[in-house]
Amino acid sequence: MHSGDAILIQFQDDTVILIDTGFDGYTRSHLIPLLEDRKINRIDNVVITHAHRNHYGGLVALIESGIQVNNIYFNLPARAACDRENWSTGCDWEHVTTTRRKLESLGVAVRSAGPGHVFHSDATLATRLEVLFAFDGAITPVGATDINDTSLIMRLDVGKNSILLTGDLNSRLGSWLADQEFDFKATVLKAPHHGIESAAPNKFLRMVDPEIVLVPVSTGHWLSDRGKRMRELFADKPVFVNGIHGHITLRLTEDDYLVQTRKLR
Repeated sequence: MHSGDAILIQFQDDTVILIDTGFDGYTRSHLIPLLEDRKINRIDNVVITHAHRNHYGGLVALIESGIQVNNIYFNLPARAACDRENWSTGCDWEHVTTTRRKLESLGVAVRSAGPGHVFHSDATLATRLEVLFAFDGAITPVGATDINDTSLIMRLDVGKNSILLTGDLNSRLGSWLADQEFDFKATVLKAPHHGIESAAPNKFLRMVDPEIVLVPVSTGHWLSDRGKRMRELFADKPVFVNGIHGHITLRLTEDDYLVQTRKLR
C-alpha cells in the first residue's frame, strides 16, 4: 500500500474541510465511500498541502463523484522545484497544471493560501484552523528545496487542544523551523512525511511534544528501517498508523480527545 494523506475535519457548526485526498485510486476506494457513509455531500474547503499525487491525486475523482466542493486551495510550487523531481512519484508539472485546469473546467474555484490564512475560526466554539508556514520551493530561508518542503504547515486549535498538521515537511526546512522561536507544541501531531527517515528532524518533533501521533503510512513502511527513527522517538506515546489501524477518527473538544479506529476492508 502506498502512503498518502486525506484528513477530514468536521466542525460543530457543520463546516467541513478536507486536507489532501490521497492518490486517485484510494480516493475512489476509501475516501469517497467514507464520505458517503458519513452522509457528507458538501465540503466547504479542500486544502492540498503540496503538489505530490499522493496528496492531490484524487481531486478530480472527488468532484466527479457528485460531492459539492465549494473551494480548493492548491498552491503552485516553483516550476524549477517540480522539474527537479524526475522520479515516478515526484512532482509532475504537466499533471499538476492539467489537474488545476480540469478542476476549473468543472466549475470549482482553485485558490492559493499563505501564512496567516485562516480556513475556519469560531470564537464561540474556540476553534481555529490557520496556515503557519508556506514556501514555494524556490524562495525559502534555506534556498531551493524539494516539493515536500513546500507543504502547508497548519495548526487546528480547539480550546486548549491542538493538532499540528505538517504535510510532508522534510529535514531541510524542518531543521530551519526547529531553530526558530516559534511555539509548535500541540496535543496531536500528524507525523511529517509519513513518519519516514527523511522527515523533519527529532529536534522539531520534540518541540511539538505531542500526547498522541497520527501516521498516514503503510504498515510495511512504518515497520521498515525507514520508519525506525520515529518509531523509536515516539515509543512511549500512543501512535496510530493507517496501515495498521485503518480509518482513524479523532474527536477533539476544548478539554479532551478520543481516538477511534476502524479497519480498512
